[in-house]
Amino acid sequence: MKNSNQDFGYYSPKGISKIIYLIAKVGLGFGSIKKIYAKILTKANGNNPLDIIYHNLKFRLHPHNNTIESKMVVSSKLREGKELDVISSFVGHGGTFLDIGANIGYYSLMAARLGADKILAIEPNPIVLNRFKVNIKFNKYEKKIKVINVGVGEKKDILELHLSHKDMGSSTILDRTLNNNKIKINVVPLTDLLKKEGINKVDVLKIDIEGFEDKALFPYFKKLEKKFYPKLILIEDSSQKEWEKNILEWLLANGYRILARTRGNILITTNK
Repeated sequence: MKNSNQDFGYYSPKGISKIIYLIAKVGLGFGSIKKIYAKILTKANGNNPLDIIYHNLKFRLHPHNNTIESKMVVSSKLREGKELDVISSFVGHGGTFLDIGANIGYYSLMAARLGADKILAIEPNPIVLNRFKVNIKFNKYEKKIKVINVGVGEKKDILELHLSHKDMGSSTILDRTLNNNKIKINVVPLTDLLKKEGINKVDVLKIDIEGFEDKALFPYFKKLEKKFYPKLILIEDSSQKEWEKNILEWLLANGYRILARTRGNILITTNK
């Protein structure tokens, strides 16, 4: 893996990149000014990675082509802090965290820090998955986090993942406007995947797979006894227009209630 063999700190911010990072870190990274910081950072840093400590976790970030990585460098606030507060109340004393669409592993790494003792992360894009593996190593979470390079869907299949080289996190099976940038990925049902890993019960399920959430979750829940339902689900609901059937409405009609909403996510729980 390119850039993966150097020790953490080798790519510490320097020059203009360091100035932007420090300005953001002291609390001046907010609102529209973050976009200006990000543009300057990309121009100054090019395609090089940056090693930063982000809320007590070590990350090697590639901000030039992944929005989450760019925002982590130029923002002063904890990214998706409300979501993490809720997750903490469910895994603060252990538990299993399932991360579907893990990207660079932000949620998985945070869940490990918050107290989850078993984390299964699923990510079909090998580019961001390799970045995730580097960050697992830096934080010594190899025993807590297992990553699997597959997609999740209705049945075993081989599908095309259309890559966005402007924002790796928005790569998708559904968007065929990215036809010139595509790779073939293995897709498996979530039930089969968890059975193979020996996981009977998930405490927290986080899913963000760019409009494929219904394909991943409907087959899983229709075979799952209610006593094994995850206590908490964090789902990105901004892709609902891509769903053939509304998985969120189904979950709310089958034992879940809304616990919290944020700008891009909804958190639902079986707890009363």
